[in-house]
Amino acid sequence: MKEKVLYEDAVDLLDADHKAVKKMFIDYTALCEDQALADDRRMPALKIGAALTVHAQIEEEIFYPAVFFESTNVHARPSRAGRAFVCAQKAARQDP
Repeated sequence: MKEKVLYEDAVDLLDADHKAVKKMFIDYTALCEDQALADDRRMPALKIGAALTVHAQIEEEIFYPAVFFESTNVHARPSRAGRAFVCAQKAARQDP
């Protein structure tokens, strides 16, 4: 049984998801480079697809709406996610 991991906040959770999916892609690429059979690549490919689907759903339905709310609500106490969003917006407006 996998040990349950607790995260400080949503940013940490999404960051961990990014790292986990990146590792899955690296492992899958290694299978392809080793010319693994299609049957051996099938389950890792399905796991990558499932992880990306869940991750995208969390971002789109929970994370981004919460960050948007915080960035538009002057009474909300900014979270780490909200501060990161504001920093990203400022960086995007700066000239390269």
